[in-house]
Amino acid sequence: MPFFGVAVETGMRAGVSTNSQPKENNFMRAALSISRIAGFAAAAFLICSVAQARSKAEARGEYLTKRVAMCVQCHSPRDDDGKLIESELFQGAPIPLQTLPSGWAIRAPRISNFPEGWSRQEFVHFLQTGVRPDGTHPRRPMPPFRMNRQDASAIAAYLDSLKYPGAE
Repeated sequence: MPFFGVAVETGMRAGVSTNSQPKENNFMRAALSISRIAGFAAAAFLICSVAQARSKAEARGEYLTKRVAMCVQCHSPRDDDGKLIESELFQGAPIPLQTLPSGWAIRAPRISNFPEGWSRQEFVHFLQTGVRPDGTHPRRPMPPFRMNRQDASAIAAYLDSLKYPGAE
């Protein structure tokens, strides 16, 4: 027994462990590494899921603005041949009609990144009710949309994703 005690005492002084601590430490390190990897994988999955959901909403918003509600037709400038200028979509433009009926707007405002001073929530509310944040209604030719929340939110997601030089 005295020999064992000396070995333990000597080993401790020399920094050599005589118990199973190194195995436990290796096991704990491996467990921590695995849990970190699992955490990173879960975070990456969540980020990809959010990005994928966002891109689905943006794709739906693009479809709605270009093919259904046709926002692109009034809110985008045209070249001399009357074609939409792709690099300036939704940046606001003169209404593309030769003659405008009395009381109609002569210019459609910029709606990429929302009209100036509007929040996303205000823009979605506008698309659902046809009422601006100040309580007024837009002039014709703007149709009085009454979109559901999902479509209005998709349009807002798409328009907010557009990043043009000089856009706010």
